[in-house]
This record gives sequence, structure tokens and C-alpha cells, in this order.
Amino acid sequence: MTAFVVYRYTNIFREWALSFLFSRQLLFFRLVWGSRKEESAFACGRLWLARRVTPGEISMRRLGQLSRGPGQILLGLVLACSLAPVALAFDPGELRMSTLPVPPDYDPAARLILPGFADGEQIMELPEALELFLPVEEFSLERSSVELFINGVEYSEELEFWLDRVTLGNIQQIMQDSGSYHIEARVRDAAGAYWDLSNFIQVIPKPCLNGCPWPFADTAQPDVVSNLMEDFQSFNINIPSYWHGGIDIRVPAGTMVHAANSGTVVKVDNYASGASYWSVGIQDSSGIVWQYHHMDPTTITVTEGASVTAGDPLGEVIAWTWSMNGSLYHHLHLNTARWDGGGPIPAPYVDGWTYFNPLRFLKKGSYVESEAPMQFDVYYAENEATTAFAADSEPGTPVLQGDVDVVTRLADHRTLIPPAMGQLYELGIYDLAYEIVPISTPCMAGGKPRTLLAEFKKLPGGSSESAQIAKLHEVFEDTFTWSGSEVGSHFSNVTQELTYTLTNSLYGYLNGPLGMWDTDATAGWKGGVHPDGLYSILIHASDIDGNATVNSFTVELDNGLGFNGYCLGFIPVDGPKWVHPIEIVSLVSGGSFSIPPPPSAPMQFAAVGQDRIARATVSAEAWPVWSFDVPEAGERVHIGMLSGQSAEIEYDPVLGDVVVHAPAEVQTEPMAATGKAAGGFDPGAASTQPIDLHYTTRLVRDPASGEALVGGPMGPSGEFKLVLAEQILVGNAPFVIRTPGTGGVEASIEQIAAVPALSVWSRVILGLLILSATTSLGFAARRGVVSERG
Repeated sequence: MTAFVVYRYTNIFREWALSFLFSRQLLFFRLVWGSRKEESAFACGRLWLARRVTPGEISMRRLGQLSRGPGQILLGLVLACSLAPVALAFDPGELRMSTLPVPPDYDPAARLILPGFADGEQIMELPEALELFLPVEEFSLERSSVELFINGVEYSEELEFWLDRVTLGNIQQIMQDSGSYHIEARVRDAAGAYWDLSNFIQVIPKPCLNGCPWPFADTAQPDVVSNLMEDFQSFNINIPSYWHGGIDIRVPAGTMVHAANSGTVVKVDNYASGASYWSVGIQDSSGIVWQYHHMDPTTITVTEGASVTAGDPLGEVIAWTWSMNGSLYHHLHLNTARWDGGGPIPAPYVDGWTYFNPLRFLKKGSYVESEAPMQFDVYYAENEATTAFAADSEPGTPVLQGDVDVVTRLADHRTLIPPAMGQLYELGIYDLAYEIVPISTPCMAGGKPRTLLAEFKKLPGGSSESAQIAKLHEVFEDTFTWSGSEVGSHFSNVTQELTYTLTNSLYGYLNGPLGMWDTDATAGWKGGVHPDGLYSILIHASDIDGNATVNSFTVELDNGLGFNGYCLGFIPVDGPKWVHPIEIVSLVSGGSFSIPPPPSAPMQFAAVGQDRIARATVSAEAWPVWSFDVPEAGERVHIGMLSGQSAEIEYDPVLGDVVVHAPAEVQTEPMAATGKAAGGFDPGAASTQPIDLHYTTRLVRDPASGEALVGGPMGPSGEFKLVLAEQILVGNAPFVIRTPGTGGVEASIEQIAAVPALSVWSRVILGLLILSATTSLGFAARRGVVSERG
């Protein structure tokens, strides 16, 4: 047995190295990627993942050799294609290709990750929200210190927070016009250092803002589409699977093809072997090349360099010789792609093409698809495993532990495909996401917000063919079994069945090895990120026409993890109680002095809702008036609420955040003489100086200095840090009320009354009830493990 290194790639971010041990029966390799190392074996034409080893470990463990009898030949080839090595193995009668791990689309060393808005990105269609991902635990980031600007306008206080991300939901209104946008973000770490992101992106208009005509008469009306850009394809076991890349439009052979958009003919060529593979490529004013495949070369009417107008005839569809379910599959394959490779525009299907979804550009017309995607089953497997240990179709509730992949069979049935056209198989999903909602956990802790696997506005993987193929295998499970049966994706002239790994995403990007539901993750002193209990997995799937389905599946987590945060629901409390004074700063003289902090108020939080937030409402009558003197202005200030108003307090037990919003009113009067009482606050007066009294554990901006004031979430001692920054007028002079410094002021929420002590007999009865319930639940959980895992 000999060892050798066949490929090494190094740049400033990471190093790739593949080391091989080769023998007649076993090809063994080690992949080094940055600080991660993986060992694998490529044996008998299949890829076997052995284990992941820690940084610095240099021993190589040999896997057990596998033999397939005499005469077997195993040949390992490694191809370096855009950082995506591919291993090919040949043995008699079989050719298989497995894509090795590729570098992630994000920088693993980044503190801020902004998927979909990479620096220099050209965006035709904005997502519904901008998501900024934060590897909080890995880098000890101060989540509440996130600052976000778009073209210099700050949106920090409009962000919604979760454990690993912040979201800005109105991005389509903010960036609704075409043009350049500068997105800036920064976050502070536990040491006080700031980490920045600065991306320039360009929003460009789609071709044909009102929809491009279809390539067949009547061009205003859609034709039958029988294969989608995002479909998984592999006609033969000896041909590696691939993305379809465009759409198939079904028409009789000899039908005239018309240009769907105006532009210049940039390519007329025979891009593959055989007369059926002639193509016409026309580049429109937006840079999109419309590629019309399977043209009859004897009928093509245009030449390279010619200008065409939408609707011009281009040639006829060739007669197709292959059948689909017994019917000849005459069709036009239409790609809409952008050449990002530089130089002259080449033939299709080479590195440099970025493929967009043609159905995003074509007119809808009378094509009304009404059937939502269908769900067949849900499977649960260990991360990256190819065999499920549980399925939702089995009796009982699946019990999950550790790193889990959630895998599902899904399909979109096109109701407008006539049976005579010979298509009985299902098509791919346009938009696929999952969400995890706690059902029975303390404080409703745990779960995940809606997390996108893929939305097929364009093919994932950029313009590299090898990267596109790698993403295909992260979206689809093509080798997957349950209970001894193959349930993975497959495609033939008769059937297409699609199986997706929902959880294969990380920080907004497709990622197979690191994408998972990490059910036993921990979050410092709070315990489990996903405490033991019941959860609902929601699977969101929609087709390109907007027909959506959401299916819910219940699972149980059993990792021995609890939640150590504070649950305030239904407990009368007093707060927030500030520990230190606030300061008031004159914007005229610059002088500052301390004032007492806002007084606390009695309140009672409701139970944590589905949005993870516990809320309390305090009426104007119960909300205390905050009074203090401003000697520089000779005035006494009262801040309270007018009659009919109420304050809203939010508490997030998972993040530990407290947010107070009080629609307050500022009233002033001359400072009282010694021994003379002041008039106080009048809740029935007309409003003359309203303010939104807002103090929070999250970031607020000081209106005077421009400083970002950042509080701190509730910690194990029950205390947290609040920040406040409000500008008011006192005696017609501007002042700013703010927390001193930038790090917030300590505060707490304290229970008002202890829970009454139970009598001895009450405690005995309660203990017996708890013991009985625990025994029943434990038996049910154990029974679930046996039934689900065999």
C-alpha cells in the first residue's frame, strides 16, 4: 500500500489537501479543510464516510477492506474544478460519481454572514426578508449589538432577533427601485471589538417587467410545461444525476418557435452529439441569454449577430425520438442563463453559466395551476446518513437525539399536462423550507424560525457546474433507504420521485455536512437550545404559481437537556427595577447630571406565545409617573401616560431580552420652591409633547452623540442591562435622557408575592401525581424508542 498527495489548494482562508492510500480493494483519502479534517474511504465504487477527526490529529485509521471478488478494478481520479474535487470510481459494469465536500459559500471565519446579498451581487428579485446570520456561540458575539444600515439609513431597531440570525422584514419596500445599494452591518463581541460587513449589491430589472411572451403562438398564452429548471434528472444509472437547468415546453414536432424577448443572436450551434441538439441563443438587454434547444437545424431562420424582436420566428421544434411513458417527447427546452465566465459567449453547459428560472420571466396568461405540492412521507436520519432510523408513517411519535437530518418525499403535480402527452411523474418544488415549533417545553423554548432550504429563482451553486452538482446532492437524497426499501430520488422515462433533505442548510446556504437539526446543542448556562419535549416540524412547500402546503409532524426530543432560563408567565412581578441613575444631557450647554431612573411598575406576563415572547400590558393608571428636576432649565419634568394609553412589555426567555414600549407624555412645570408641592402629572391633559418611552436590552441610538447604546440580556443571576435614549424639550431647550456610558444600566424583574406554601397532604398528593405522570411519560418515551428504532 502506498500513500501520496494528489491535490492541494491553498488561499488566505483555507487549505485543501487530499491524501490517498491506494490498494487493489480500497482507496482511502483524507480531506483537510481549514481547521476541519475528515477521513473517508472510497471502496467498491461507493463513498464511505469514516469519521471526523479533530484539528492537529495526524493518525490515519484504516477502514476494514471490502472485496467484491476477483477481477475488480478500482481506479481513483481527483478532478480539481472550482474547489470541488470529484472522485470517480470505475469497476466492471458500473460508473458512479460522488461529489466530495466543497468549500461553503460563506467564509467559515466570518462573524457576519449575509446570504443572497454577497458583495458585487446582481439581484433580479429580492427575497421577502434580509437575514443576517450570526455564529453567536462560536464567536461570543453580543447579539443585541447588531447595527444595520442600507445606503446610510439605519434599521438596527427594526431587526427581529433569533439565536443565530437577525431579520429585516420590509426589504422589498426599502430596496424597491433598481440601482446600487450599500449594505453595512457590524456586531460587537464579548471583548468589545467590532466586526464589520460592507457589501455593495445591485438590483437589476427582470426581463419584460410585465412578463415575456411565450415562444409559441398564441405567444400571450402559456403552453404545457412538463419539466422544471429545479428538477432532479438522471436517465441512466451510468450517467451522474444533474439539474434539468431549464423548462421543457410540450408542443408537436414542427411547431414554429418564436423569440420570447428581443435581443441579439449570440449562438447558433450543435451543442451535443446528434441532430436533436441544435440551439439558438439570444441575449436580451438585461444580459440574459435565452437558449432555445432541440431546434430542427434545417428550419433555423437566424444567424449569429442578427437582431431579433420578441415574436420573431426562429425555427421549428425537431421530432424527438425518445418516448416518455409511451409517448414521443416532442418539446422545446428553454434556458434563461447569464454568462458570467468572461470572454465570448460559449455553448451551453460549461463553467460560467448562471441559470435563472424561465417561469419567473414568462407571462402567466390563462395558465392557472391550482394544485399545491403533495407530501408523501417524512424520514429521520443521523446527519449525513443514507438510512433512516424513523419515519412519520410508522405508529408512535419519533424520538430524536443528537444531529438529525429531516428528509421528505415531496412532489408538485401539474394539473394541466394532458395524459396524451405521456407524463405521469411528479415535478420539483419551487420553494421549500422547514420550521420547528415547540409544543411542550418550558417557556416554549427551542425550535427554529422558518428556515429556507432552497427557492429556485436560479440554480444554486453559482456559475460552476461542479458546484451546481454539489448543491444538487445537498438538496436531494438520491441514495436513501427506509426499512430496507429505497426511497431516494430517482428519474427515468417512466417515473420521477424526489426526496429532499430539509435540514441541509447553514447560515442561509446549502450545506450537507454541517446542515442539520442539532437537537442536543447547548447555550451556556441556559441548558439546551432545544430542551427535551415535543416539537412540531412544519414543512413549507410551494410551486411557482404560489400554491402552498404546510404539513406538520410531531417528534419528541430525548437528549437529557432542560431549560434553565426564567419563565415569567402568570407570576406577578415588579419591574423593570433599575439599579443605577440615568443621566440627562443639555444639547445647549453640554452639561450633564444624574437623575433617578424610571420607577418600576407591577405587571403580570401572559404565557409565552408561539412567537416565543411573553407579554405584559400596564394601563396608564398603573404606570408610574417618572419625575425629576432639571435645574439648568428651572423646570420639573414629569413623564407619564395619558388616560386610555397603555405600556407593552415583552420578554423573550430564550434570548433573555426585555423590551419596554410606553406611549408617554412629557409635562413640565417650574421647579417647586422649598416646602411647596409640585402640581404633578395630569393624565387628562391634551397631548403637547408625546414620546415613545423605549428602554430595552437591545441596541438604541443616542440622538445627541450618535453612539450605539447596547444593553445586555438576562443572565443566570436574573439581572440584565437596559439602555435608554430619548430627546425631550425642557423650557424650550433640548435635552437627552440616556443611560450613562454605552454598556447599559443594571436592572431586574422581581417577583411580587411568593407562591403560597402547600400543606403536607397537598405536597404528598402532588408528589404522587407527578410520579405517576413521569412514570407514564417515561414508559411512553421508551416505547417510542423501541417502536421507532427497532
